[in-house]
Amino acid sequence: MGTMSLLNPAKHLRTFALIACTIVSSSPLIANKALSTCELMYSAHPHSRAVEAIGTERLALVHALDVQDTSDYSSTFLPLTREMADAIAGQSRGSLEILGQDLVLGGYAGVSTTTAVIRTGILKPEGYQTLLRLAARIGYIYAQDSTLVICEGKPVNDWRSVVSLEISDTGKEAFLSEENAIRFYGLIVGAFNGPDNIGYTYYPESKVFSTLAGLSRGWEGRLIVEELANWLSTLSNGDIQFRFVERPVWIFYPHNNWEENPEGGTYTSHLAGQKIGPRLHQRRKQFLKTFDNYFARHK
Repeated sequence: MGTMSLLNPAKHLRTFALIACTIVSSSPLIANKALSTCELMYSAHPHSRAVEAIGTERLALVHALDVQDTSDYSSTFLPLTREMADAIAGQSRGSLEILGQDLVLGGYAGVSTTTAVIRTGILKPEGYQTLLRLAARIGYIYAQDSTLVICEGKPVNDWRSVVSLEISDTGKEAFLSEENAIRFYGLIVGAFNGPDNIGYTYYPESKVFSTLAGLSRGWEGRLIVEELANWLSTLSNGDIQFRFVERPVWIFYPHNNWEENPEGGTYTSHLAGQKIGPRLHQRRKQFLKTFDNYFARHK
């Protein structure tokens, strides 16, 4: 894989399966009396294989967007998502609190795109399942291959425990920006000889680059990432410096294989015994109508 291809974001976007990140949003996450603070991450870009659910023409439109255009596109759907989130939280009997929603830059499998983050507080143990139910609904409506839920406190069910690596500037010359986050991700992909299972999130307000890259390979993987950082420091004559922080988090990612389940049926396993009924179908129609209106305005 050539270096130049790594330094330029790909035009053909995919939804993420596991965007490696941690909770470092610049907005306060601490909820009153919360057992845990969690983030639900999703993309409003339908998966490329969700042909039956979304349609070939729509998929061609969204996957032709440049990464620079995905922020405007993604912001269009924030009100719809917030409406869904508030409805779920309102029915949760005080177990889940919605704290806000932000747009960040994320990448997986070598591709970068705008990602939305719903910040939440878990107030009762059953709030974890409520959050997964919201994640499954979002995954179905936006035809995601998966959504990602990340919590700081240990959940009560079969979540995966991982360690996230947070990288921030400490030198007199700032390096991290949205443009350079994409480039740094490309360098990491190159160093690992491919993009498999390597993702990142860049939080533009706090200017933190977060990734699981390397930690799955133990200290050897972290050393590779640190070597890249040291290389950048050397190129800048020491003006660029980074701080590395490891943070334990717990993750869960409801998902669907759109080839095996072309209507998103796998998401029902996280809907607390509910089926995909008229309400979710109506939400999908709302998404598609908003989608069509967006591209009609941007011809």
